[in-house]
Amino acid sequence: PAKKRQENYERFWWTHHLFIVFQLCCLLHGSSELICPWKYWWWFTPCCGLYILDRLWRLWNHNVVTVNNANLENSQVLSLSLNRPPGWIYRPGQYAYICCKEISMWQYHPFTISSTPEDECVSFHIKKNGDWTAELIKRYKAPPWKPLILDGPYSAAAQHVFEYDVVLLFAAGIGVTPYASTLNYLRQNLLTAGRALQHLHFYWTCRDQGSFHWFGQLFSELAELQMSKEVSASNSVASKVALIQPLEDIELNLYITGATPETDVRNVLLRIAMESYFRQTGRDPVTGITTGTRTHMGRPDFSEIFKRTCEKYPGRQVGVFCCGAPAFVHTIHKAQQSFSGYNGTYFFYYKEIFS
Repeated sequence: PAKKRQENYERFWWTHHLFIVFQLCCLLHGSSELICPWKYWWWFTPCCGLYILDRLWRLWNHNVVTVNNANLENSQVLSLSLNRPPGWIYRPGQYAYICCKEISMWQYHPFTISSTPEDECVSFHIKKNGDWTAELIKRYKAPPWKPLILDGPYSAAAQHVFEYDVVLLFAAGIGVTPYASTLNYLRQNLLTAGRALQHLHFYWTCRDQGSFHWFGQLFSELAELQMSKEVSASNSVASKVALIQPLEDIELNLYITGATPETDVRNVLLRIAMESYFRQTGRDPVTGITTGTRTHMGRPDFSEIFKRTCEKYPGRQVGVFCCGAPAFVHTIHKAQQSFSGYNGTYFFYYKEIFS
């Protein structure tokens, strides 16, 4: 399937660039003015001018960057850290295009930025999906690393997370990348004023528990910061001031979809052991995180999640952000549509699709 999608994409790319030939034919057609005056250039000139300006802007806006670090999270995912270009400003959840001249100087591929605006480097987590990403992983899994071309940043749905008081984040596999940037930014600015977000519920599904270690440290630090209720400006008790409170509610739910569902009889003993371990140690048995994080076996019940949200936050406007494969995104879209308006709670839906 991945090879088929790659071939379809290349057909799409090349056939759509035949518009240049089409426009040239349109310019020639009617130029002899046998029937009526030739006026096509009236429409062609402004549209062509805008297209040329866009291409020139992208050419001027791209940056040749060096690689700070690159390592394989596993055989399928490359963690890529690029030295940040001067004056390169972006917001959490945005994306950029990456071009590797050694592979193809014509192909620019979009990837979500997984670092935060405060970081010195720009980071990406790139999953193997087709010939281009496979070749990139092959070339950059070990030094020396050749420079890359960075084009962006560009707006994306995830950058609107902080506009809502209550937020649900849904991610499948590598679709966690935009929310990793958002959560990391939240961790660094947990006590910053001017933030609407107060209730965060995060749901991440993966086939195996190894994927959770990509951002395990981030989840752990975010949970620990949530326990803090005030920050000391110095060692002096007199100068100890209560700043903006951390989130009122934060919940991190991780789902291992490669396992049997929690209702499956084969999984009952494992689930009992996990619950017993959590009660005794206060830690999640899979991730080792203490606060607000639970690991579940099987797929989440999205209808139950949205129903529970409506009951917990009646009369509220809830931001729903989803990133993953088309089937995953479609399932969540149908579930939130079914419950939007229930108990006076309305969902505002944003999606990003990772093929």
